[in-house]
This record gives sequence, C-alpha cells and structure tokens, in this order.
Amino acid sequence: MGMKKTFFTALFGGLFALMLCFSGAVAASTGERIYKEHCVSCHGVEGDGRGSTLNPPPRDFTSMQSAFELDPIRIYISTTKGRPNTAMAAWDSRLSRDEIRQVSDYVYDTFVADVKAALPEDLRLNLEVGEKLYMDNCSVCHGDFGETGVWTRSNMATAPRNFTTDRTKGELSRKRMIESITYGRAGKAMMPYGSRLTQQEISSMVDYVRLALMGLPVEAVMAEKSILEGSQRDIPSTGLAFDDPKRFMSIPFPDGLYGDPNEGREIFVRNCFVCHGVKGDGQGPRAFFINPKPRNFISSDSRRALNRPKIYEAVYNGLPGSVMPAWSKVLSDQEVANVAEFVFRAFIRSDMPGVSEEDLDKVKQKKNE
Repeated sequence: MGMKKTFFTALFGGLFALMLCFSGAVAASTGERIYKEHCVSCHGVEGDGRGSTLNPPPRDFTSMQSAFELDPIRIYISTTKGRPNTAMAAWDSRLSRDEIRQVSDYVYDTFVADVKAALPEDLRLNLEVGEKLYMDNCSVCHGDFGETGVWTRSNMATAPRNFTTDRTKGELSRKRMIESITYGRAGKAMMPYGSRLTQQEISSMVDYVRLALMGLPVEAVMAEKSILEGSQRDIPSTGLAFDDPKRFMSIPFPDGLYGDPNEGREIFVRNCFVCHGVKGDGQGPRAFFINPKPRNFISSDSRRALNRPKIYEAVYNGLPGSVMPAWSKVLSDQEVANVAEFVFRAFIRSDMPGVSEEDLDKVKQKKNE
C-alpha cells in the first residue's frame, strides 16, 4: 500500500511539473505569436525597429537605450496605452490584459534583457554608477529618460537639453558635455558640478547619457572617450582642469597662438560690442532683439567657466542655437586669438581697460574714411 501511494505521489508530482512547464511554454509561444502577428511589421523580426520606415522610427528593443529605459512594466504600459507623438497605438481595445502581459514579457525576455548582460562587466558597472548619478543630479531637469522634465520644459525660460533629439546628438561632443557638467553653462540654469563630483564620476555620467539616453553606438562612444581622456596632448587644448581653477585660467590658445589684446579691442568694437556691449555685459544695442541673449562676460558664471581656449572656440566656431556666428569665416586665426585675448583680459580677468568712448570714435572715423 505504501509503495502504491509513493508511486502515485511521484506520478502526480511529475504530471504537475509537466503541466507547469507546458503552461510556461504556452505563455511564451502566445507572446511570440502576438508579437509576430501585431508587432513585427514595425519593430522587426529582430526587435531592432527595422520593420518599417516610420518617422519617428519604432523602438529598437536591442539598443543600449532600451536596455536602460525598459522593463516589462513600461513595455506593458506602452502597449496598453500607446506612445504619444509616435505610431505606437493603444492595444487595450484589441488584446486582453493577459495577452498584453505575455507579449510584453516576450519582448523583454527576447530582445531587451540580454543587452546589458552582453556588456563587459566593467562597462556595465560603470553605466550603473552613471545612471545613479544622473538620477540623483540631472533627472529633475532633464527628465528620467533625457527627454526634458515636464515642469522644466514649461517653466524655465530656456528648457534644459533634450538628449534624445538628433540635433543634440549632432551638437554635443563628449568634450562639451564634460565641460558643461564641470563648469556649468553661463547664463543658463545648468550649474557646475566640478566641486561636487569627481572626474571619474562625471565621466561615468557622460557615458550613461551618451549610451543609454542618446543611444549612440558603444564603439563610437568608447573610442571618443579613449581619445579625449587617454591623450595627454589633447587635454590642455580642451580647457579641462577639474581640480585647479588657476591652471584652467592659464591654459593657452591652441596651435601656439598668442593674442594681442589691443588689436583685439578694435575687432571687438568693430564686430562684437553691438551684441555683447561695451562693458561685456551682454547689453549691446542689438541685445534687446536677440533671444537667447548674448553672453554676459562679466557674470560670475562666465568668469568661472571661460578661459582662453573656450572663448577662442566660441568665436571661431560660433554657437549653434544662437546668433553668434562662426567668425573664422571672416577673421584669421590670429585675429580670433586677438579678440579672444581682449575678452579674456578685459572682462573675464578684468586686468586691462575695456572699451572707451574714444575707442568707439576711432572705429567710427575709420568707417567714415
């Protein structure tokens, strides 16, 4: 009798385990079936968003961005309610809650979950550090997913960066991001974090933003990082001096240039004061009509964030999103260095005279001759 009881117990136990396995297989195959029937035409067979040519394109579930943004709950919500301003429709009227759960689990398990796991351990740990730093310091303004926080978008005069746009991906280099985090952005709400975060922490946060939020290729981001942070020759020309403000302010112009501030004063009066003002305070005659406003060189933010290379770069290349043109199209490299030296000496360091009425009269006379 005891042997029969043991036999039947084992038999029923085995059948129960088999039923559980079969149930899981059915659930998985149901999710796969729903994906292939309803989702593959947009998101693609491989989940890489290449099933169509929609604009904006469907989500690439295999990207680094998806690995850090998505979990089964967010996929479930997006599938249920759809995604605003995209072709992603709400499926709650066509699929049951259980079907949506099954296809969400399938998408996560099949495409998303393995992306982080495939990363080298040191990079994965580095990105996890960067993610925490971003959430603690940046997400309140830039949003949890880099799309700009709702309240900052509607309440700030200039909305914080949306890291997910093509324009941002084209404008922001690693060098510029590190400088912006370290020294802040003069005239904007972006505060400096160089005194609160270490160089390594800033680097980790930039890795996270560029890979997880901007969705840039891993190989490109790591190559850029290696060039910028691994080349001692390149570091001085970027103007980076994380722990030494005096060194930061003493970094010279690139390519061995030395600026003549007296020559630069004349260039400033001829071309720059109408926006930046004779005092360098951004209150020139044209400033009232310009948005965003011209740089105020005498503000505490500017005096902390601008050195010779940074002024030179802004004059040389201009500033995207502003009326500041690329003066390299008009001025020689030496002339750019001259006017940058004048701005640095007269307004940032304030160790030489700025613009006088006499200077203005001289330029007017030359124009009239």
